[in-house]
Amino acid sequence: MKTRSTASLFLALVLEACTTLGCGHIVMPGPSPIPHPGATCDTVCAHEFSLGCPAAQPTADGRTCVDVCENITLSGYVTLDLGCMDAAPTCAAVDQCSASINN
Repeated sequence: MKTRSTASLFLALVLEACTTLGCGHIVMPGPSPIPHPGATCDTVCAHEFSLGCPAAQPTADGRTCVDVCENITLSGYVTLDLGCMDAAPTCAAVDQCSASINN
């Protein structure tokens, strides 16, 4: 009986704390952005620049975002999901867009 009353008291305290202080909020992921089918390295880099993404800045040796993107694309080793990158709402979301490595 003591265990039940202790558990009930604990639950009541937790519920009271949540009601009084708030338990935080659950962030539900929003819908995935619809990829832009006509995306290019130019549009992706402009989008990354507007978001303030570090990837939009020139590299240490002065290569532009567009140069880097086009070099990656033309290499044939990696396929970037430009449509996803161009539609991503944040820099972190741009980074999460899939790229496939070609053998």
